[in-house]
Amino acid sequence: MRLTIDRLPVLIVGLLFLVCLPVAEWAVGQPSVGAAGPFLKVWRVYDHDAAVRLVAAIVVGVLVALVLPLGRGLTPSEITERTREPVELLMPVWIGLGLVIIVMNALAKGRYLFYATAYLMTTGPHAVVVASSALSPLLPMLSGMIGRRHRALSALFLVVSCAFMFGSGTRVLCGLVILHLLGRVLGGRPVPWWGWLAGIAFALLALPVPLHNRGQATHGITPYTGATIDLLTGPDYLSSVWISFAENIAFIVPLVIYCTSVRWISLDQLLVEVNPLPSGVTGWPQIADSMRVHDYIPFSAVGEWGSLWGIAGVIGSVVVFGLLTRLCLLSLGRCTNATMPVALAAGIALGIIAAVQFCEYNTRMTMRIQEFLVVLAVVERIARPSIDA
Repeated sequence: MRLTIDRLPVLIVGLLFLVCLPVAEWAVGQPSVGAAGPFLKVWRVYDHDAAVRLVAAIVVGVLVALVLPLGRGLTPSEITERTREPVELLMPVWIGLGLVIIVMNALAKGRYLFYATAYLMTTGPHAVVVASSALSPLLPMLSGMIGRRHRALSALFLVVSCAFMFGSGTRVLCGLVILHLLGRVLGGRPVPWWGWLAGIAFALLALPVPLHNRGQATHGITPYTGATIDLLTGPDYLSSVWISFAENIAFIVPLVIYCTSVRWISLDQLLVEVNPLPSGVTGWPQIADSMRVHDYIPFSAVGEWGSLWGIAGVIGSVVVFGLLTRLCLLSLGRCTNATMPVALAAGIALGIIAAVQFCEYNTRMTMRIQEFLVVLAVVERIARPSIDA
């Protein structure tokens, strides 16, 4: 089996659970874990046998989704060779797209980027807020793509992207370096192995920052800056990295156990979640409160399907997620014209976010990201003959 780029989101799901299982085993024995409010009741249901059984089922689903032959995908080295010339040809398009994303994020956050009295305050229309949130991970990838020709502009895109993510208190900030390196690959520049290790190290070291900032009384770049300096210079920062990983990333394991034990989830509710129509039409507001552990803790998508159909639901949901994501990325990768790099970059970014959402959030939130991915793949496929011509 070739390690192609379409398999990356599926691998992320499997690796996340495999890494988080031993961390969760350690964390559940710590008296401080889950001590803060609503997280406690999730950690309380942790069971070793259930954890091993569910993670094993997830790994089985991942392996099935990885090995099923859907067509020849592209390896990172092949992408590097195929995208170098198209990126050069349409450089103004990538720069323009990056500027559009910056403007959209600025409209969405407005003055609340710098100071807000509540978390996730926005000023822009709802459609702009949703679109800017979905497209923001593309900006660091675009910075990597244009870096070969425009180093100063590439650095500017990366800094602005970091500012938006930092001021929004989003955990996507942790993946900033990895997204930038993926952009370098799409831009035709290979990345050495130590570069990927540096990206992973940055992700781990940065994890406590957005989590710590969310707990501040005020939000935005201004209050977050002082809070971050205090965090980084504090004596317990390195230990907070491990604890943050355990309580927030490894939390996906007890969350799956908790969700599979919930008995009121029905097929009708899950069909509402997968419905792509607006929430007011599908009836989502009527069931939203019952599909959460707490206001701050949505159910786990894989756990929801496990609650309905047990181990078969867990395996099936992982397989469907993996195959749908792979099909979209394979389609985008088969494009041969100059628009392929940005379409594939957007697809990879959406696929990675969907993988994380699938592990940590409910089916509805996961499907919103996958719907963007499906629409992107369909629109690109429809437009491809005209662009080729």
